[in-house]
Amino acid sequence: MKRTLSFLFLLLFLMTGCGIKAREFNVSALTANFYDSEWLVNNPESYMDSSVIFKDSPSRYLSGYYSSVSLTQNIIGPTDSLLSITGHVRIDSLAGDVDIAVRCWDGSSRKRINHIGEFHKIISIAKPQEWQEFRLDIPVCQQMKEYDFEITIRGAGNVWIGDLNAECIKYASDARNPFSAKTRHQHTDSYRPFDNQVRELSSLQIENLALLGKVWGFLKYFHPNVRNGAKDWDAELFRMIPLMMDADAVRRNELLLEWCNGLGQFRTSQDTSIFEINDAVEWTKEVSVLGPELSRKLQEILLADRTIHHRNLYQVPYVMSIVDKNEKTYPRMSFSDINLKLLAVFRIWNYVQYFYPYRNLFDLSWDEALKTAVPAMFEADTREEYANVLSTIGVFTNDSHTNSAYMPKSIFKRLIRMTKVPSNMQYAASFITDKYYDGKYYVTWALGESEQDLVRGDAIIAINGESVDDYVARKGCHLAASNELTRPRDLALSVSMSGDDRQTYTVIRNRDTLTLAPQMKPVKEFRRELYKSGIRESTMTWFNGRELHAFDTINDSVAYLHAEDMTVADFRKALDYNRIIVDLRNYPRNMYQSWLKSLLPAIRPIATALYPDLLNPGIFHTMTSDMTGVGRFYDPERKIVILVDEQTQSAAEYTVMMMQSSPQVMVVGTTTAGADGNIVKLSLPGDYVFQVGGIGVKYPDGGQSQRCGVRIDFPVNEEPDVISDNFIDYALAFFEKDPIRRQYVH
Repeated sequence: MKRTLSFLFLLLFLMTGCGIKAREFNVSALTANFYDSEWLVNNPESYMDSSVIFKDSPSRYLSGYYSSVSLTQNIIGPTDSLLSITGHVRIDSLAGDVDIAVRCWDGSSRKRINHIGEFHKIISIAKPQEWQEFRLDIPVCQQMKEYDFEITIRGAGNVWIGDLNAECIKYASDARNPFSAKTRHQHTDSYRPFDNQVRELSSLQIENLALLGKVWGFLKYFHPNVRNGAKDWDAELFRMIPLMMDADAVRRNELLLEWCNGLGQFRTSQDTSIFEINDAVEWTKEVSVLGPELSRKLQEILLADRTIHHRNLYQVPYVMSIVDKNEKTYPRMSFSDINLKLLAVFRIWNYVQYFYPYRNLFDLSWDEALKTAVPAMFEADTREEYANVLSTIGVFTNDSHTNSAYMPKSIFKRLIRMTKVPSNMQYAASFITDKYYDGKYYVTWALGESEQDLVRGDAIIAINGESVDDYVARKGCHLAASNELTRPRDLALSVSMSGDDRQTYTVIRNRDTLTLAPQMKPVKEFRRELYKSGIRESTMTWFNGRELHAFDTINDSVAYLHAEDMTVADFRKALDYNRIIVDLRNYPRNMYQSWLKSLLPAIRPIATALYPDLLNPGIFHTMTSDMTGVGRFYDPERKIVILVDEQTQSAAEYTVMMMQSSPQVMVVGTTTAGADGNIVKLSLPGDYVFQVGGIGVKYPDGGQSQRCGVRIDFPVNEEPDVISDNFIDYALAFFEKDPIRRQYVH
């Protein structure tokens, strides 16, 4: 049997393939086969180590970088049973962690059982050279015929695995399989909208509902009898909301305590020390708010043994981050329904509280976001008002990833691909701007021909008499922004568009100030003009009056690559030059990174990732990313300049960090977007999606890139020139003066 295993660290894919024989599942087979050749070993250094004994048996030794052992077996066991796999791991000098995973399949077509997903146990180096126990419990459903069991070193180090065992445990007759499809969907169609007619809340009601949202999310992620999906947790929230509306502070805490006590018993086995540094749960210690009994109960739940049902039904690991699963979306939502509106607020708040890696970088208190959003939802009665409140919550994250509609792709692509034109953007003038500087928007493309039309190079200082800065402040209040350059960037498309067919622009042209009233056309007509003009979709780059292509030459000795558009053929052309400018003022193609890294001299740490702990929400682990596949086209005489600006975001920023591991690379430009890592999408009522970052990224030395952007060697601190790109002038100056090459400081 053959399969492909894929492990993604940040944005790098590591692939391994295997072929092994399937065996029938029984209690002894897993342990027995652990010691023989039926196990796929993705590392020649893995072997049975008789020098390291655990419970009178040798252990399997595993070392290296992203090495793994795995086994596929058939499941022969009753449905409504629990497949329980246990063992011990010893870790020595590991730069990363150990991922122990089970994946379940239907057996015939090898399709993943989606409602079960992947079951993981992440073991870090918290206890070096000590044996650590692990346990994975997988509810067996009718469709499950086969499972993959795999142990993988994520990072580099030495690991021993011993005392591996497995058994099928039959559920009690009155117990439900919490992961069955019936359980997950049994409440979906029974919900009825609720409008309590309240529009203005007292301060006590706001405090009560905010605390309810905190406790609800805490129980969802920490209580073993809630996270397993045995209860309809949305329905429980809806039951508690009216009780909170009418309670005083004392009664509120009594109700919340009764709620917690009614969830059933559980084992406590967590090491208390792990939460001493977890500021996400500090609010559970606020006795003055919670009262002593409720605070004590929450602390008890904090230390619950979540390894029995370690997989949260609603939140599952994915690419080192957490994504939502099995959340109801209530697509036919009534926007007067306070239950669903508060549910949306509480889902967002609790995800960010426990699984967002940059919460310490917020300008404002995240608690304040909750207390702001709760009363705002009571006032929101329309789709637009509901969406505005969701956007307002996003503003508190100070993360440009939160703006799903404004990924830093080309203005042209955004406009051309816009399928639904917002009601406030029905008309457009025949120009585009995607460059902002010092209170001015610069026109980078223009098609109009009348005296009232704007032209390329015009600097817009006012729109309908309103200054550009006031325009950005007014329209950008619902836009999350990592820094103050990304907010005007994200509004650039709207500058040439309007809900009215009349709009005036005050511009500076050749040192003259003009007020122009260009013809506003329906957006669809504007799109046709763009298409007929034959312009390429990517951001326009001009130098000395000519448009630069994906591969171009600046002069006889300098090549230019536009990362968003470049092909492999373009890259190979650039290899003929020892001076290369790589333009990353864009959101590049997927292939660019694998080719650019071949220009680097050696394998070096390029970044440190922060990823959340599902068992202990609020805790984050770190892993150092090394660049692999380097050196293929390395030339010690080649110098490379990377161009960056506010359009450089996420994968582009990570690429800059990767390239900076080479002393032959210099970075020229302005502050980048400061939104690094991946994107997580949360399902919300009304079939809405809230987008936010999932993985944290830092430089290997601990330096921050989130919000502040990547490190820049030569900042461009002058007005942009859209006629002849002055960023390129800076790059050429660097090539000419041949400065001392930067030492590797990561």
